Amino acid sequence: ILIFFLVSYSISTSVNYASDFSKKFSMTTLDFEAFSLSKNFIFESKNVELSNLIANESIAVFPQKSYVIRGIILKYIYDKNVIVLPEESKKGAALFKKWAEEGKNVLIIDPTTSFMKTLVSLGVSYEPVCSSMNVFRLKKSDEYILEDPSPYNVVEKDLTKILNINCIPKLSLYQHPISNENRSLIIFENVKIPENAKLKFSIALHPQVWNPNKGDGVVFEVFIEHNGEKEKIFSKYIDPKKNPEERKWNDFEIDLFKYSGKNVTIILSTLPGPKNDNRWDWAYWGDLRLIRIS
Repeated sequence: ILIFFLVSYSISTSVNYASDFSKKFSMTTLDFEAFSLSKNFIFESKNVELSNLIANESIAVFPQKSYVIRGIILKYIYDKNVIVLPEESKKGAALFKKWAEEGKNVLIIDPTTSFMKTLVSLGVSYEPVCSSMNVFRLKKSDEYILEDPSPYNVVEKDLTKILNINCIPKLSLYQHPISNENRSLIIFENVKIPENAKLKFSIALHPQVWNPNKGDGVVFEVFIEHNGEKEKIFSKYIDPKKNPEERKWNDFEIDLFKYSGKNVTIILSTLPGPKNDNRWDWAYWGDLRLIRIS
């Protein structure tokens, strides 16, 4: 009898909170249940840092796994404006796009790389939130995030990672140099450059290779190819183990005004340092995007 009561209560509570919450965010109960009552959830109520983040936000989203009974978690969702999505939920990602366009204040907490790639594919913009966890905030923006790169001559074909440096997480492309004679290339083809646009990005070496005797740094380069002509628009050598000021995400913006309205190819390349030593060259490009300058 007790077991029957608990199960019945959990189901009843789930439906009631799902209904109330769906009304609050203009969703049907069926839609809410489709992506919020599945078997995969994540929630950690004992994390103080996380609780503080959630307390100051409108909506917080966990796109991974959970071990909390659905009746309890739905009550917390309703009371604290926290949404829990199934892992890799495309339906949830599409909802994010709607929220971003509406300017809602939404946190994405500890997402998988593939979930973030889904957001990018839908044209959803975001910004990092300083946290020991990987936390992002949706951003209403007309920025264009570069996606679907074609790797050529790369060490690892699974390019996309989430890398957190100094509590700043970024959706990143990993590009380990090969040699000065044999370039590694990541290519974005047929990119339409908006009017008055800049290419905005960050570069870094992984914190685990900031120690002495781990390589000799990396050269990051960007090329634009248009009508058969190639132009180098960026080149920067960094060696964080020798230069402490480079132990961070190093941010850059490059004018693309001369290419406004044109379809171009953007090419990323990395090279070893002056000794042509590619050991420990764990090089990352962070949050590559086109931004418009008003």
